[in-house]
Amino acid sequence: GAIASFTAGYVKIRWKLWSELVIGMVTAFQAGLLLLMNTTSSIWLCYAAYVLFRGSYQFLVPIATFQISASLSKELCALVFGVNTFLATVLKTIITIIVADKRGLGLSVHPQFYVYFGYFTVLAVVYLLAAV
Repeated sequence: GAIASFTAGYVKIRWKLWSELVIGMVTAFQAGLLLLMNTTSSIWLCYAAYVLFRGSYQFLVPIATFQISASLSKELCALVFGVNTFLATVLKTIITIIVADKRGLGLSVHPQFYVYFGYFTVLAVVYLLAAV
């Protein structure tokens, strides 16, 4: 993950122009990895897909942070990133309650992977459409 984060800082492209496309492609890649992890019977392939998934996530974090901070004044950065982290935690909690908790759908492991695959696919489509 750390290597992926540092790599994002050294990629020399115009992020303002290409960020949605990169985020969309990486998110589509992550959706494919989720589908692979759900359908494979090889634990080693599943672990390799998970490492790639987390590495690609860590690659996206500095890109998204840069995109948000590029349009903010320095005074607002701490407030926005604090609120952003809080809202991300709330969203993860809501999704977990809906998908995995008994008060929600209470899905077993394999159906959860399909739900998250669908979620990442929708995100990828949104970002790729924004890039167009």
